[in-house]
Amino acid sequence: MLKKLFVLLIVFSSLVADELYLSYENSPQDVYIDETFEMVIKATIFSKEYHNIKTTFSKYKGIDILNKNSLWTKKGQNIFMNSYIVNIKSKDYTMPQITVDLLDANNGLLYTQTIQEFAVEIKTIEIKDKTYSQVVADSMQLLAHKTKQYDNRQLHTIIKLQAINSNIEQFHLQGFNSQSINDISKKNGKATIFYDLFSPIDTKNIKFSYFNTQEKKLKYISFDIKLDEDLVSTQTNLNPQKSNFNTYRIFAVLFVILLIVGLYFIYRKKFLFVIIGLLGVLIFYMLWPNRTMTIKSNTNIYIQPLKRSTVFRKTQQTQKVGVLKTQNGFTKVVFKDSTIGWVKDEK
Repeated sequence: MLKKLFVLLIVFSSLVADELYLSYENSPQDVYIDETFEMVIKATIFSKEYHNIKTTFSKYKGIDILNKNSLWTKKGQNIFMNSYIVNIKSKDYTMPQITVDLLDANNGLLYTQTIQEFAVEIKTIEIKDKTYSQVVADSMQLLAHKTKQYDNRQLHTIIKLQAINSNIEQFHLQGFNSQSINDISKKNGKATIFYDLFSPIDTKNIKFSYFNTQEKKLKYISFDIKLDEDLVSTQTNLNPQKSNFNTYRIFAVLFVILLIVGLYFIYRKKFLFVIIGLLGVLIFYMLWPNRTMTIKSNTNIYIQPLKRSTVFRKTQQTQKVGVLKTQNGFTKVVFKDSTIGWVKDEK
């Protein structure tokens, strides 16, 4: 038995001896909870026999490794580097042990090496500022914003933000009931989001803050609300039957009818009656109430008729709504409170 263990020890030692070395090239001394940071590992590989490099993480808790499948990059003769993005979620955390295996063409193990975890001091952030967006980042900037009137009571603002080494997926603004991340993309520690925000119709300014880990303080971002009349979005049109434009059209048609009646009394032409009749039918069509439909409770109401559109409302009970139009497998509806939205058509 002892002889077998001795043989196994010799075999394992041969797998790690002189062919593969691991070391940390960049690791922080202290981080804040929810802070995202870069952990850079250097692998020195002398073996010429391997075909693949496999990396595994073990014995960790209270953290997220955001790019476990990151590929190794050759930086020089025998030198390979890899960068892993780590987010600390809790005070009760353990950094991972990282094992690198060199594999042959059949994924058989040739050499292996494990680098032990490093110690990081955890700092907490206690912020009572109501503008705090819950984001911890090296930096965050506002790239763009556009606002349009959504309905008679709300504005719809789309905000584009970019942050470095952040937890921007937790972005949230206090004091607004309806908001959500519409899209997020991440690459090499840089993240970009598009954020949907619904605010009261009289909102003049949006202001928020994030914790800057480089300066170790809150940094503020703000912008004034300016309605973008050119931002045409299918979900933001008001009920056509209640719009001022529709009212003007009806008055215009009535004016033409009165004009034709006047012409009839002057010229006594019968075809003018036909024109008056057609215009009357047009007014009747304009005033005809919306077709209605019944939607069930817990139905999602979407901003746009798109598969990945944001859900800004969920019905609490079965109710009747007005139908405005259908498009892309969605139906545009108007609620009793004049809110406009889209519901998926039932299959």
